[in-house]
Amino acid sequence: MERSRGKRLVKLFFSMLYISAFTFGGGFVIVTLMKRRFVDELHWLDEQEMLDMTAIAQSSPGAIAVNAAVLVGWKVGGFAGMATAVLAATKQWFTARTARRSRNLSILAGTKSRTGSRI
Repeated sequence: MERSRGKRLVKLFFSMLYISAFTFGGGFVIVTLMKRRFVDELHWLDEQEMLDMTAIAQSSPGAIAVNAAVLVGWKVGGFAGMATAVLAATKQWFTARTARRSRNLSILAGTKSRTGSRI
């Protein structure tokens, strides 16, 4: 049982990572792709559950994509599923933010110019 739960969490992580990494257009686009993946392909949720989760995610404060990731993750894998889904859904933002910050710090320190060449 624990082994299949681990596999499910890994599949959840990479599904959410893929959906959030290659989706443009806002939260409703992500929710549509989540429905396709988790309802139509993996059959982890039924359509009514996904509709309910979308309504809750939309009415909750915050980004709808992250709210939907919280709800889908919780339903699929409890607390571990929720944490996994949120980490995967927000990983690109944190990675991009960290890369931009380190680039800006190196520019301020005088180690690189804006074009990336050494000064």
